[in-house]
Parts: sequence; structure tokens; C-alpha cells
Amino acid sequence: MYSKTCFHDQNIKYGAKMTQMFGYDLPWEFAAGGEAEHMAVREKAGMVDLGYMAKFHITGVNALRFLQMLLTTDVGTLKNGQIKYAAMCNENGLMIDDCTIWKYKDDEYVLVTGDESDKSWIMDQSRGFGLNIINDTFSTGALQVQGPFAHDIMRDFTGLDPKSIGYYNFRELTIYGHYVVAAKMNFTGSGGFEFHVAYKDAEWLFEKLLDIGMEYGMMLFGQRALESLRQEGGFLLVGQDHDKTANPLEVGIGQVVKFEKDTFNGKAALEKIAKKGVKTRLVWLNITDGTEPRSGDKVILCGKQVGVVTSGSYSPASGKGVAMARVQVGNAFPGLTYRVFTDDIGHDASLSPVPLYDPAHEIRRL
Repeated sequence: MYSKTCFHDQNIKYGAKMTQMFGYDLPWEFAAGGEAEHMAVREKAGMVDLGYMAKFHITGVNALRFLQMLLTTDVGTLKNGQIKYAAMCNENGLMIDDCTIWKYKDDEYVLVTGDESDKSWIMDQSRGFGLNIINDTFSTGALQVQGPFAHDIMRDFTGLDPKSIGYYNFRELTIYGHYVVAAKMNFTGSGGFEFHVAYKDAEWLFEKLLDIGMEYGMMLFGQRALESLRQEGGFLLVGQDHDKTANPLEVGIGQVVKFEKDTFNGKAALEKIAKKGVKTRLVWLNITDGTEPRSGDKVILCGKQVGVVTSGSYSPASGKGVAMARVQVGNAFPGLTYRVFTDDIGHDASLSPVPLYDPAHEIRRL
């Protein structure tokens, strides 16, 4: 049985073709199709349902001490209204998940992860801290508006100057009597804003943003376009690009591991890995003939398998297939020609810059 986000009825209303992902019934694409939706985000604007993201509200006098132990980043430097990207690791330095941590005020935070099942890990780790942890995953929803006109849509919706909210910052607002959390976020490379509301306000938020957005050519988009967009933007997906066999250093997010902190889960193990060097690297590949690679495809160099595709899609913007792959460090060099085998047919591939699409240079500032 798959769960439904609080925007499920609106997605159906506007013609979504649904699919089952992450334990939810989610829009795969709308009538225009995934390629058109992708280009709308690149050229104008698009809105996507992120109601399946897990949210945990954490309060208590020991909240900061707990989060410093739980997360690799330095939560102590967060100011009210700021967000940080982080990883949760076990004692061996292997990733439970990546996540964002939102600071509302001293002793009050919201942890957003990609998997609601993270709750059990978080609760186990919180024993002895005397915290109040509430799972808000099914009582709230989030919509993300991305693209060049996302700032205009945000301004018309909130009445605020979009520049008044910095990247990875958020504001608590009252809009037409509704409580809304607005954050400047990016999961596509095109940048934009994310809006969180209570379940009871979900229909209002969806319809209001859609009404405003249509003035700017905004389209609804689903998971098909989100996959190609986030891969071009260089963003990871839990369960594909990283899992509980990977560490943050080898999947390209070493910047969120703050070794200067006194301690955090997996610190000693990650220090050893950093000293010895990682065995694999997450790389981005262009498949020049436009073939769409798939997770699990083999990456071959000189007749030998040197890696495996973690995520793959077709890039409408470039007309090429794109892939994220874990490749042995000694075989991950620019200029090499790889072969990616999809359905037992080999296709030439080459390393790409990371990220592939980041005109605002935002992902580099996470």
C-alpha cells in the first residue's frame, strides 16, 4: 500500500500520470511530458510535489548537542532561519541518509531527510537527550518552484523581495491567513523556492501557486523531469547515488563533513578513510549518442568493469544521455572514453564537469 502526499488530489486533477516511488503514489509526468517539463524549468518555471520528503520536528534544551552528534556538519554555526546540508552516518562512517537541518530558534530545529524510515535511526540515537521529536512527514506538505521566473512567482505570492531570503535560508510567513514556511532551495540546478504548509492548507497552496505561476509560463512537473533536472544539477538521491554502503567522502559531499567538530557519529572512521583515501568516486558521465542509461549499468574501461551507474536519464537540454556513476578512483580521469552498457549494448561515455548545470553557482555553496 503506497502513501499519498497531501497534494495527491491536485496532481490527479491536473492530469498527472502516477507512479510508485519512495513508498508514495507520485506524479511521473503530466500531459506535456517529461522533456517539456524539464525545459520549462530551465527556461521559465516548474512546480513539483515534494510532499514525500520526511520531516522531523526536534525540540529540547539538548537539541543542539544531539544534532552535533547526529550530523556531520557544524550545526552550532546555524543562525535562526538558516539551513545546512548534512549527512547522517553510523559508527563506520557509512551514510544513513543525507539531509537538511533547519534552525527555527535555539532548541528548535526541523530535520528533513529523503526517507521516513530514518525515524527509527533518529529515535534510537536520541535516547538519553530528553528531546521531543515529532514526525511531521504526514501532517505537512512541500511544493518546490524552480526556474528563471521562480523569483517572480515568489514575490507575487509573498509580497517579499526575493533577494531578502538568502540561499539555504527560510522565513516563516502568514499569507492570506495561512502559515507558510518559504525557503530558497535548489534541487534542479535552476534554483528557486520551496513552500511548506500544514496538510489542511495544501489545496490552497497548490492552487494559489499554480494560478500565479501560469502567468509566467510555469508548468507542473513530475519525477521524470525531476530526475533529469537534479542529475544535471549534481544533486544526490538516497537509495541510488548513495546508500548504507557508501560514505560521504566518496559520493562527493565531503564538504559537509566538519572534522574540526569535537565529535559526531562516524568521525573516527571517516578520518581514517580521509587519510587512506577513498576507493571509489561518484562521477558524472555524458553518453554522447543520447542513450538513457539506467541504475546498475556497467561502466567499462579497456575491457574491464571499473564502476556502475547509480542514476541515469536523458538530458533534453543537451540532447545527451547523462549518468551518475561510482567509479574506482584509479580509473576516474578526464579525457578517458568509457563504455556504459545498457541492455548489453555499449555506448561511449566521457567524464563531465560537476555539476553539469549550475548557472547561479549555488550547489558549490552548500
